[in-house]
Amino acid sequence: MKFKIITAVFLSIIAYSCSTTTKISSRWKPGLAPQTNFVTIMSLVVAGDSERPLREKMEKHVAGDFTTHGYTGISALATFGPKALTGLNEHALMEKIKEKNVDAVLLISLLNKKREKYYVPAKAQETPFAINYNKFSSHYNTINERILMEGYYTEDTRYFWECSLYDVQTGKLLYSAISESFDPGSTETLAHQFGLEMIKDIIKQEIISDKTPVTEPD
Repeated sequence: MKFKIITAVFLSIIAYSCSTTTKISSRWKPGLAPQTNFVTIMSLVVAGDSERPLREKMEKHVAGDFTTHGYTGISALATFGPKALTGLNEHALMEKIKEKNVDAVLLISLLNKKREKYYVPAKAQETPFAINYNKFSSHYNTINERILMEGYYTEDTRYFWECSLYDVQTGKLLYSAISESFDPGSTETLAHQFGLEMIKDIIKQEIISDKTPVTEPD
């Protein structure tokens, strides 16, 4: 019975570690009916020049997630280049976007990026070691070594985002959320998980409808 409990705990830890690294802390929406007339939605990331690789991957993944849900998702960076939208006045900016027949823009702003150092205390593995050793000496030496192992310091990067969806024709804000992303290990993973989480929430909040094509059974 004890082994089953420990196994369940271990599996829950694995499931948690595989979950998204992006968490939404607050959101706003005007309470309108879901937008059903959108066809093309553009992802636009605003970040420093040093974050160009992250911007490229983020826009690509977010555009792909919109496409997965039945829209035509496009990346602002891939469509216009890195500087084409910079320095334009409001009218010129909107006209340039409308030229591409864009119905909505998801503006993703990197508000802050922090690198923090923290201490990870040592702990013994929860899976029973006895099942791997049939000799007392081997079991004792292994578990004693693990328990006496010292903790260590590590660093984690945290990203703070503002994500806002605008109707291009009316200029109205349809959705806005503040979220935080924890160090995912790579910009590719961060972009992938951020896109999944944000698009899922925008659909869940009924800002846009899910147009995922229905596959007919054979």
